Amino acid sequence: MRLPGHFYVYTGVTFSLVLSMFSAKAQSTADSSLKASFWNFHYQNTVITQYHPSFSSKYSGKNSLSSSSETSTSVTATMFFGIKLAENTRAYFNPELAGGAGFSATTGIAGFPNGEAYRVNNPSPQVYIARLYIEHLFPLGEKKIREEDDFNQLARMKPESYISISAGKFSVMDFFDINRYSLDPRTQFFNWSLMGNGAWDYPANTRGYTFGLTLELVKPGWVIRSAMVMVPVHANGSVMDGNLNKAKSEAGKAQSVS
Repeated sequence: MRLPGHFYVYTGVTFSLVLSMFSAKAQSTADSSLKASFWNFHYQNTVITQYHPSFSSKYSGKNSLSSSSETSTSVTATMFFGIKLAENTRAYFNPELAGGAGFSATTGIAGFPNGEAYRVNNPSPQVYIARLYIEHLFPLGEKKIREEDDFNQLARMKPESYISISAGKFSVMDFFDINRYSLDPRTQFFNWSLMGNGAWDYPANTRGYTFGLTLELVKPGWVIRSAMVMVPVHANGSVMDGNLNKAKSEAGKAQSVS
């Protein structure tokens, strides 16, 4: 951050723990490439501590960064459960704990330096459901490719071409604006502006999640995605607007994939 005549540096220390603890696999043939997970479990825990020194300020208001020195800590812990419901149907469930706060109640900086700090009134740790959704694939051909076990992803031989539908609670960023280098503040850049396209204020509640439906058409080399999701009654609020005739968000994107 820079103010006239001054330079300020924000320092941060982060601790991230990611565990892949359990995965149940069934092998239909001796070919190891055909192994498929019936269910899996992953876990992540991230603690970010940041500090900024005191500085002089010619002006200040209720939404300004405090000119006094500050130390802030945020913590998140997430469990990722996945289960196979049918041949091409999977369900995912992510209970999550989050607590802590950002500098000055998460105000005063446009590109906030901690993407794990949320605009909540109570910084004490709270447990909530981050994701709970079902995914179903409609194959468009016989050829299959390997999909590895990962967060909200069961190992399987997946159709190379397919149409998928995902419905439930999730983050729009799970499907859109995906960038392998700058997407997740738990493992990459902390800054909110680098968690995705800084110009896109994606639809979400206070903690970054929403309810809705996502459609994907996936072909070798390209993919088309569309989504219709709920939005909060108030911007960045926790209460979602259930009147879809008057309030909702729609997104669409076509892109090449490697």
